[in-house]
Amino acid sequence: MQRLSGNELTEIYHIARERIVLEEKSYSTLTELFELCKLCREKGWRQVGVVTNRYHIPRVNKMFKMLSELALPSDEDLKQSLQYISSGSVEVIFVAAEDILAVRHRLYANLDEQLAQTEAYQGRVTAEAKGIADLELGRYRGTT
Repeated sequence: MQRLSGNELTEIYHIARERIVLEEKSYSTLTELFELCKLCREKGWRQVGVVTNRYHIPRVNKMFKMLSELALPSDEDLKQSLQYISSGSVEVIFVAAEDILAVRHRLYANLDEQLAQTEAYQGRVTAEAKGIADLELGRYRGTT
């Protein structure tokens, strides 16, 4: 997931800087979700918003729902964190970065529409759909 700066989130949504946490330990979407779960438990969070690209949200959502299946059984901290998440104590929502940018300036909304028509964007959408299919078939090869 591409990271926005805390300043951008503060300016756009008027979120207090101390409420923004930029996770920097992870190296893949899957490890970002694992770290998110650990942070939720560690900090006692009840509501969390994750900002990512619109095309990425369906796969991230699917991965999030399957984290227990994708986790390494030897990671006790993660196991406890997943129990905390699955208890219903935390509400996690995924927000499209494109929607945040559109709030900032209408130019971004038009740009987003134009980008969605490009071959590169369509390739990304296809890759995301393959990732979802692989998750559903139990053959996802994300890096942990």
